[in-house]
Amino acid sequence: MDKEHFRVTVHCEVIIKKATTQQTKILVFFLDRLHVLSQPGGNAKLPHQLERCVPFLDLRRIRVPETNACRIEFGVASPDGSVGDGLQFSCSLENDCAKIVAHVTACLRMHLPQVGNRLVEVSLPNRWMLEVLIAELGTSLVQSQAISDKCGHFASAYDLYSSYLGVTAQPEIKWDVDTIYFSQGTHTFCLRDFSDSKQEEFSAVLGALAFNDYFNGLDCSGVRLSDSFILAHQSSTLEKLNLARCGLLMKRLNRCFELLTDRLIGFQSLPLRHLCIDGCGGLGGSGMGGGV
Repeated sequence: MDKEHFRVTVHCEVIIKKATTQQTKILVFFLDRLHVLSQPGGNAKLPHQLERCVPFLDLRRIRVPETNACRIEFGVASPDGSVGDGLQFSCSLENDCAKIVAHVTACLRMHLPQVGNRLVEVSLPNRWMLEVLIAELGTSLVQSQAISDKCGHFASAYDLYSSYLGVTAQPEIKWDVDTIYFSQGTHTFCLRDFSDSKQEEFSAVLGALAFNDYFNGLDCSGVRLSDSFILAHQSSTLEKLNLARCGLLMKRLNRCFELLTDRLIGFQSLPLRHLCIDGCGGLGGSGMGGGV
């Protein structure tokens, strides 16, 4: 995913933490992120400097109010729905603006086909034939990446989240899911199968499961979990969750339960039918468990 796909020079208004600057920037687009580059002192002989890296998973809104104008907002949304950081820029060519939106959308659909359309709010001119451009671009992207569609595109989501978290995607994890889980028709993901993995690798796995509609069960029993566990609760199909002997404290469990009842990234309430937390750390061996 480190291969550069295209770059566009734009007149850019960069809004970071409510501070606004207007400069000419170069936007470089990859399969999972964009880089904002600047030219030091406007000297073309000097190498470009990386000012900002924006992972596509951090994008929240893309708006094109005018023909060549575009606004990309990213970061964590506040309770009023506003997003603090953003790039507001104008392109010299309308095609460049359309290509930017098409590339981002196609990449998200490629990595996260179940939810790619709903991760980022997109507002575009009605006359744009964007779906045609996305379809063409998306086909070429998938062909160039040899994306696996097994087990709800787990491998591509796992690659995306590994890159997002800065960890190395483990080939054996993808192989086990694409080969063993798929051939056996297993719809419960068992973290014990990957108990040799590090916590940061668990984070990438759980992040991938957050956007997966193939697995309806998650068995974490006997695996020591960190705060990364909350990522899995964005799944829209989670029916069974086993947290027995995971070492989660009551504070973390309460946060997990709050997320289980929330509506995240456009999903309705989770269809969770069975929750097991027997022997979880912090519960004092009280033996809580049963169906929800």
